[in-house]
Amino acid sequence: DLHSFPTRRSSDLWSLAGIIAGKNIPGKKWRGIAYGSASIVAVDASSYYYNDIVFYTFDLISALNYCRDSGCKIINMSLSGTGRDTVLEKALESIDKSGILVVCAAGNDNSKNYVYPGDIPTTLSICNTNIENKRYDSTVDGSNYGYDKSMSAPGTNIYSSIPNGNYAFMTGTSMSSPLVAGTAVLMLKVNPELTNRDQLQDRKSVV
Repeated sequence: DLHSFPTRRSSDLWSLAGIIAGKNIPGKKWRGIAYGSASIVAVDASSYYYNDIVFYTFDLISALNYCRDSGCKIINMSLSGTGRDTVLEKALESIDKSGILVVCAAGNDNSKNYVYPGDIPTTLSICNTNIENKRYDSTVDGSNYGYDKSMSAPGTNIYSSIPNGNYAFMTGTSMSSPLVAGTAVLMLKVNPELTNRDQLQDRKSVV
């Protein structure tokens, strides 16, 4: 139930869920990319630290395990942090070996620095492109880029749901990531044998 999440994070959760599986609303001419094909398991692994939203490794691993135990085949992680986290890397390796695809936001620092979890080899790291199919380049929240990234998808002015029956345009790699996750849902529906991350990435031209 998305209504149960803290207000500050609920807008993000609503928009991500809407991008993947939002229901067509009369008069809106909008629905999620995998509407009718995807079921959403919403997990909030965030915490508050001096009024900032943070993600602790223990909470992220608990969330990953919850998704695996719930039968999820695709996990979207619209979050990013700098540096490396070897404990999280090992957890994601285990998730990958269990046949689950993990799709992550590449981050919005307008840099090619290494970020996690997106640049961990067992995940897909998704950059943000604009309406001209070019990297969203902004000194404030431009899309990260570089050889560690996997692919790009639209993430600029993406229209999606927010709490209380409202809709809004949002920008960031956090919007690009669920578009790829939703596309992967459709790919798996057509070919359920595509359970391997490398197989899906080989077909990234479809995205």
